[in-house]
Amino acid sequence: MDSAAVTITPDAAPRGMVTITPDAAPEQPGWLDREIPLDSYPAAWESGAQSLVRGLRDAVSGAAQTFGPQQPDENAFTSIPLVRMVRGFGKTAQQATEVPGAISDINQSADPLGTYARVAQDTAGQGAGQAGLALATEGAAAFAFP
Repeated sequence: MDSAAVTITPDAAPRGMVTITPDAAPEQPGWLDREIPLDSYPAAWESGAQSLVRGLRDAVSGAAQTFGPQQPDENAFTSIPLVRMVRGFGKTAQQATEVPGAISDINQSADPLGTYARVAQDTAGQGAGQAGLALATEGAAAFAFP
């Protein structure tokens, strides 16, 4: 056993007993969160599928958070789903002021075209995820209320 892979702690029990517990392995990113090098057509397809599924995951997560329980930083009024949506629009408007600085940073980077391509892919994945959630919601409503 590698000494860096375990933690040895003395027990409170008599006779010098010790507990050996394996250290937690560093968390590896899942398929949706790992970087895929775009060095072949299959890798490009995989990266596109990854963006689409990640967009769907984020859309479902956002919808669930909208209707989720009250958060510690919210009061009774701000935990209403409609108010949460309006607050989200406000945050988006605040972030819009950061766009010129981001464009300047991207233009100064080593690979601006590659960065723009990655951003476009992520944006398309988010839109596809939201469209998929909308279609699923519409289909569920049509099934439930014929």
